[in-house]
Amino acid sequence: MKNFLILLPLILGFTLVADDKKEHETPVNKKEEPKKEDPKKGKTHKVTRDTFKLEFELDGTFMNPNAREVSIETKSWGLLNVLNALPQGALVKKGQRLITLDFEKIDEKIRDLRFEQELVTLDLQVAEAELKLMEVTSPIELKALERKNNHVKEDLKRYREIQRPRQEKAAEVSLKSARDSLAYAEEELKQLRKMYEADDLTEETEEIILQRAESAVEKAKFYLEGAEIKKEETLKISIPRASIEAEENARQSELNLKTSRKTHPVTHLKKSIAVKKLRLQLENVKENLARLQADRAKMHVPAPISGTLFRGTMEKGKWSGSAGLDPRMRKGGTIKPNEIFMTIVPGGQLSIHTTAPEKHLLHMVKGLQAEVRPTIDPDMKMKAVVGEVSLTPIAPGNHGVTMHIKLEKDSPIRAGMTAKLKFVPYLNKEALWVPKGALFEEKEPGSYFVYIHRADRKPKKANVEPGIRSGEKVEILKGLRAGAEILLEKPGK
Repeated sequence: MKNFLILLPLILGFTLVADDKKEHETPVNKKEEPKKEDPKKGKTHKVTRDTFKLEFELDGTFMNPNAREVSIETKSWGLLNVLNALPQGALVKKGQRLITLDFEKIDEKIRDLRFEQELVTLDLQVAEAELKLMEVTSPIELKALERKNNHVKEDLKRYREIQRPRQEKAAEVSLKSARDSLAYAEEELKQLRKMYEADDLTEETEEIILQRAESAVEKAKFYLEGAEIKKEETLKISIPRASIEAEENARQSELNLKTSRKTHPVTHLKKSIAVKKLRLQLENVKENLARLQADRAKMHVPAPISGTLFRGTMEKGKWSGSAGLDPRMRKGGTIKPNEIFMTIVPGGQLSIHTTAPEKHLLHMVKGLQAEVRPTIDPDMKMKAVVGEVSLTPIAPGNHGVTMHIKLEKDSPIRAGMTAKLKFVPYLNKEALWVPKGALFEEKEPGSYFVYIHRADRKPKKANVEPGIRSGEKVEILKGLRAGAEILLEKPGK
C-alpha cells in the first residue's frame, strides 16, 4: 500500500501527459470526427490526419491528331453549288475527288474576264499610242500657234501703219479723181457749146457731139456720187470693221496661244492618267482572273490524305456531325467558301481533346494523368496523359487540352467518340485539413488564422498556412496539429 501511494503521483503525471497528447493528435488515417456542439463553446471541429485530394471530371472526345480538315479556300468566288459528294464513312485514298461542284457560273465569269482583259488591253494600246503622238504633236502645235500669232501681230501692225492709211488715201484720191473727171467733162461740154455756136457745122453733127459730151458729164456726176458714197463707206464702215476684225484676230490668236500653253500640259496629264487608269484596270482584271482561275482549280477538292471520310469537323473538342451538312452535300446544295465540310481521319493512334475551365487550369500541367472511361463502354478504364494545354481560351473561361492515350489495335474506340476523364492533380494521404468556414483571413491579405478551443479558457487565435482547397475543405500546411479542436465560428457569435 505504501508503494502504491508512492507511485500514485507518477501514475497521475503520466495520465495527464497522455491526455494532453490525445488532446492535440489522433492516430493516422482516423476518420473525421463528427462536429460537436456545446451551448457554451459553440460548434467545433477536431482536426485529424486524413486523405486529402483534389479531383474533378471533364468530358473528352477521341480524335486523331493527324486528321485533315477539308475546305475550299476561295478568295473571289462565293457560294459553291454541289452536284454530288462522297458519303459519310467512305474510305478514300489520297488525291481522290471528294466532291463535285457546278463549274458553269465560274467558267462563264472566267470567260467574261478574259474578254474584258482583251478589250482593256486594246484600249490601253490606243491610249498609249495617243499619248506618244501627243508628246510629239503638242510641241509642234504650240510652235504653229506661236508662228500664227506672230503673223497676226505683223498683219495688224501692217494694217495700222500701211493698209489703213492707203485705204483712206485711196478713198480720197478716188473722190478727187471723180470730181476732176466731172470738171473735165463739164468744161469740155462748155467749150463744145461755145464752139458749136460759132461754127457752121450741121445741126445733126453738132447734136451728136453735144449729146456725147452731156453723157460724159452725166457719167462723171454718177461716178462722183459713187466715189463720195464709197469714201464714206470706206471711212465709216469698211475701215472700222477691218480694224476691229484685225484687232480681234490678234487678241484671239494671243488667247489661243495662251490657252494652248495651259491646256496642252493638262491634256497630256489627263491622257497620262487615263493610261495609268487603264493599266491599273488591266492589272485588276488580270488579278481577278488569276484569283478566279486559282479558285476554279481548288474546286476539284482532292483528298489530302488516305483515311475515313467524316462530314463536319472537330470544334472545341466536340464533333460537329453531318446532320446539318447532309442536305447541302446533295445536288442543288451549297457550301460556303473556307467552310470546313469534311474531315479525313487516317488510321492510327488517337488522342483525347477536352475543355478545361480556368479554375482547373493551374492543375492541368503537362504529364498529369487522368482515368478515362469511354462512353461506349463505361467499365473500360484507360490512362491518358496531358500533352498540350492552350493558354488562349477557345471559349470564354475555357481552354483546350490535348491528352495522349495508348489504345489496343483491336480497340473499338474511333475518332469522334466521347469519354469521361477523371483527374486527381493532388493527393496527400496524411493531410491536415479544416472546413472552409473555420478559416479566417486577416485584414492583411494572404494571412489566415483559426480559433483553437481550450477547455475553461478563451479560444486561442492561431496563424496557419493554407494549402490546396477542395470543395468545403482546406488543407493546412503549417500552424496546426492533429487533434486540435477548432471553432467553426468566430467567438462571441
